[in-house]
Amino acid sequence: MPPWQYLLNDNDRWAPVDYVKTFNARFATARPLTPMPLPQSLGSSRSIERGRDAYARMQCAKCHGDDGRGVGPSSSAMVDATGRHVNARDFTQPAAFRTGWTEREIVRTLETG
Repeated sequence: MPPWQYLLNDNDRWAPVDYVKTFNARFATARPLTPMPLPQSLGSSRSIERGRDAYARMQCAKCHGDDGRGVGPSSSAMVDATGRHVNARDFTQPAAFRTGWTEREIVRTLETG
């Protein structure tokens, strides 16, 4: 897709979102969500060992692989609700992260799904 942020202003970029939301009545009565607060500084909570333990405990390597490249033993069997193949995220390519690759953005993604 084109880099819309350089081609359209904020109002024009959000207009299609508002239109698509009219397809589902749920959005007419939905309350705005309160943003989840994130710490300004992540320095004290950083720990490679804690991350390695969580990666093992949550069995992330089954899909993402031991090296994080998205080729774990279960990755070839991953499908969505319609049966189409879904790729496991390759953690070695941070520019491909859909929601950002800064430390703060990664924490937000892990905290909110």
